[in-house]
Amino acid sequence: GAGNYRDESFMTLPEAEGTPYIKGYNDGWPSVAPPGQFTLDGGLVSDILGNMSEWLLDSYVKDAYALTPLAVQDPVNLDRSTPFRALRMTGLSLLDPWVAMRGGDTLDSWYEDVGFRCAASPAGVTKP
Repeated sequence: GAGNYRDESFMTLPEAEGTPYIKGYNDGWPSVAPPGQFTLDGGLVSDILGNMSEWLLDSYVKDAYALTPLAVQDPVNLDRSTPFRALRMTGLSLLDPWVAMRGGDTLDSWYEDVGFRCAASPAGVTKP
């Protein structure tokens, strides 16, 4: 499968009754899947779509991309005067598998499908 979403397997959960889901897709994981189940690029990148939304370092600003020059692809906002932090949202609670979808919430918020993404460069790979 392409990622962990609300699908046929999700609908086996009692709490799923009556919720929208992706018909005809079954990733085999009713809830959050273990890391490394959905890989791209021959295994170098995994679990990008679905499964979990992730907290970002940035403070959340609703129109961050509109307020940033076009040359900047990933605006970073470290303004800590706001209690809101940015989230990259692709978790089980969403039906649209968009990696670029951003939202925000306060750090004392808790959701089953929000966490942190850990990343490391593979051995021998350096930045260009």
